[in-house]
Amino acid sequence: MTSEELVVCSPIGNFVARRSAEWQGGDAVLLFFRPENVDFNNESDLSSNGKNMATGKIERVTFLGNSADVVIRCGTIALRARVHPTRAPEAGKLVRFSVAPESCIIFPV
Repeated sequence: MTSEELVVCSPIGNFVARRSAEWQGGDAVLLFFRPENVDFNNESDLSSNGKNMATGKIERVTFLGNSADVVIRCGTIALRARVHPTRAPEAGKLVRFSVAPESCIIFPV
């Protein structure tokens, strides 16, 4: 972890993220990552929840031709992922996903 990164404790898990230029220490933050930066992980281990990893249920999959738009429900939070159509999980399936720390950034609320 670099001096420009910090651990954000979110409702879906702990994420290492870069600081935006606007963020001042101690501010409440929004965690942001692009949908195409969400990676689905090995489904054999849904129990552990390390940094930059979370578990959710696939709420909806919409095929868009060269990609699929996937909505992941993590409790009250809905996240969007964009994946190749052949990698899209089925609606209703419990999945584990991750986002690389360099793809996460925090902004002040």
